Parts: sequence; structure tokens; C-alpha cells
Amino acid sequence: MTEPHRVAGMALPARRTWHRRTHSALDISRAVTWTIRLTPHQIRLSGAVLGERLTSHGYGLAGAVRPDPAELLRYRRVEVLRRAAHAERRTLDRLARIREPGPVACRPATG
Repeated sequence: MTEPHRVAGMALPARRTWHRRTHSALDISRAVTWTIRLTPHQIRLSGAVLGERLTSHGYGLAGAVRPDPAELLRYRRVEVLRRAAHAERRTLDRLARIREPGPVACRPATG
């Protein structure tokens, strides 16, 4: 995992241009691009939502400012809706598998 460039030629087809960085050695320059790509609002929200998980994995939190309670409530509402949609999809998939016809009889090929 620390040397993806050694296997990238075999593991990734040339057409996968979005994986081009895997063909070179690891570089820490992209490690903090989130500070540029995320807005301060997004950084506060992710710190509030993922803070415990981040600190348990040894990461520090970017800022101690908590997001506005309305922002946090809006995030939680969307999170609940997404989890419910995912659970519904899983349930429908399970029902579809249960309703599938039983084993298909095998017939030898003629010819």
C-alpha cells in the first residue's frame, strides 16, 4: 500500500486516467488539500460530525468552532433520510432474492 507505483502498471489499465498519481511514489503534498477545497462551513461541519472518529484514528480537529445548530440539524436530517433510503433498498433487494424462482433444472446440451 505504501508503494502503489510498483504494481500500478499491472493493476490499472491505461484508460483509467484518474488514477495517474498511483504510477508515481507517494507524495504528501495532497494531504492537506481539503483545507483549500472545503469551505470553512464544511470544515466545521465535518469536524462536528466526524470529530470522534478522526481523533480515535490519531487526527487532530481543524477548528474548535462548532457549526450552527441549524446546520447540524440539517445535516442530521439528510443523514437520516439517506440511511432510510439505503435500508429500504437493502430490504427490497432481499425480498427480490427471496421471490426469485428456485433452482433451474439442468439440461445437457444436445447437438
